[in-house]
Amino acid sequence: MIESRKFALDGRVYSATRVRLGQFLLLQEARESLFYAAVRWDTGAMADAIFAFIRCACPEVEAAVLEIASWSDVMAAFYAMDELNDIPDSDRFSMLSIPSQGKTPAWSYIGRVRYLWLHMLASAYGWTKASIEALWPEDAVALIQEIIAEEQIDREFLHSLSEIAYPYDQATKKSRYEPLKRPAWMVMGGQMEKARTRATRIHKVMLPKGKVVYPKGQEPDWLVQD
Repeated sequence: MIESRKFALDGRVYSATRVRLGQFLLLQEARESLFYAAVRWDTGAMADAIFAFIRCACPEVEAAVLEIASWSDVMAAFYAMDELNDIPDSDRFSMLSIPSQGKTPAWSYIGRVRYLWLHMLASAYGWTKASIEALWPEDAVALIQEIIAEEQIDREFLHSLSEIAYPYDQATKKSRYEPLKRPAWMVMGGQMEKARTRATRIHKVMLPKGKVVYPKGQEPDWLVQD
């Protein structure tokens, strides 16, 4: 896991460390602004979003420096800060690995996710805004995934007690239980993990030539002998 990165702007070297949840959510807000600016082909708004991203990741950078720095240095800084603040081992979390299939609410706006996360964590644990913003992003993601999963299980239980969960089947003349649909990340997470570890056969021409030396303890099962 990368803890710090250095980058140069206008001849000056800056150093930045990983941000906590509060700034991390502001980074996502800047990223969201960049996406919508790109959709509109608004180059001015794109530049503003990139500048905001860099300054949020490294507040030491002044706006005037970004204005005169070369574009190659600016983008190098952007990618460095993006990599630095990437959630470590994010594929652990199904919620992040599988895109949401729900529709964007009509009342949504850029930056809403930040308040949504604060609301969910405050409602579940009674923490203050300052305490929540001091979390590491990966801890917040893990907690929010558990909150959403628990809410889904509660909804499924209430659904099982409702008459609408047992529609009448004209063919069998009986009522049958129809479980509440789960979000894709709760259904596909385990399947994705199995897919990553499933052995796959490949053609011999694609095999590496010569003897393959595996790191100690990482030999495939078929190679380890008792």
